[in-house]
Amino acid sequence: MNKVLLLDEEFALAKELKEGIILRIPEITFHNAYNYKDAYNLINKNVYDIIIIDVVIPISDEDKKVNKKLTDPYSTGIKFKDYILNENETNKEAKLFLFTSRSNLTESEKNGIQGVIEKPKRPSQIIKQIFKE
Repeated sequence: MNKVLLLDEEFALAKELKEGIILRIPEITFHNAYNYKDAYNLINKNVYDIIIIDVVIPISDEDKKVNKKLTDPYSTGIKFKDYILNENETNKEAKLFLFTSRSNLTESEKNGIQGVIEKPKRPSQIIKQIFKE
């Protein structure tokens, strides 16, 4: 596995996770996106092996320009997952993980994902879950 995308608006957490994974797996390419629009642009320019998606992401006017279905910040990550599964041809083989503190995800929200990573977790715990070390 060579390429990971993390969609999470929490800059410090995203930076810590990126650094933690790169320290353990130096050959990996890791991209952070802090909003829907940036994640959308990255997903359409790159092929990822693993995509980690925060479920709750604030929605901006720029985000709504790339996906008019964005209305509820509590499901922004779900909409991104659905876009990957249903519309993005280049990343259908990626392993998808939802990254959330929500404990009430429905089966349809979890459809098509490899697993749920519950917040908060340390990078080493996340690495073990994603890479099954």
